[in-house]
Amino acid sequence: MILINSALMLISRRESDTVLHLLEGNNLRLARQICQSYNCSRNFCPVGNPATDFAFRVAYLVPDEGMREWILKKMNEMARPLGGGCEHVVKAAELECFDYLKY
Repeated sequence: MILINSALMLISRRESDTVLHLLEGNNLRLARQICQSYNCSRNFCPVGNPATDFAFRVAYLVPDEGMREWILKKMNEMARPLGGGCEHVVKAAELECFDYLKY
């Protein structure tokens, strides 16, 4: 839904501000729900991690800096296998895979 809403926001830039604010608010709510699912998905490793990885990349579209920092931190935690060392550190640029949909 975040991807669809973001695409609609880009397409309908000239529409009313009410529509754009509605879509933006919906995206923020969905991104918060994705972030809240983190602990649950970690309990279902390794099955939960790929889904969470994709969902976090989508939630990273939402322009809430506090949430973006938290997502980056959690993505780095997920990159560490079983709490061990991390060979790869996730950077913010890697999470911007949908940057063409930024609003």
